[in-house]
Amino acid sequence: YVEAGSNARTSDISSGEYAIMPLAPMKESDAPNEELRQAWEYYHTPRAQYPTAPGYATLRSLNQIITYDAYHMAEVYLTQPTQIVAGSQAGSKWMSDDLYDRASSQDKRYHIVEGANHMDLYDGKAYVAEAISVLAPFFEETL
Repeated sequence: YVEAGSNARTSDISSGEYAIMPLAPMKESDAPNEELRQAWEYYHTPRAQYPTAPGYATLRSLNQIITYDAYHMAEVYLTQPTQIVAGSQAGSKWMSDDLYDRASSQDKRYHIVEGANHMDLYDGKAYVAEAISVLAPFFEETL
């Protein structure tokens, strides 16, 4: 990916045009699994699309995207009470696992919403209700 990002940056400069990559499948038929089919549906249908949101990034952004660590220094700085909620079927669950393992908080909690994938936790009523049933008491207790 780093090489692809670097090559795209070089190509962008020489051609004056920018190569792009989709952030979610651009067509339903492009989705390799149910979670990404839901990502297509969420971002590209009335379910949640927004007319000025392009749904893509520049290919040269790959270098920044894959080297970005949202949890950098969590071992040092994330000392506040922490509640993590993740779907058991979420492709992104590994990130929640990583944050839980790295957070230095003495009060850290992890709730798994069984059967939920990443997109289900955006607007799947039963899954969101379960997440709220965990988050609301956490905030009442810790804020």
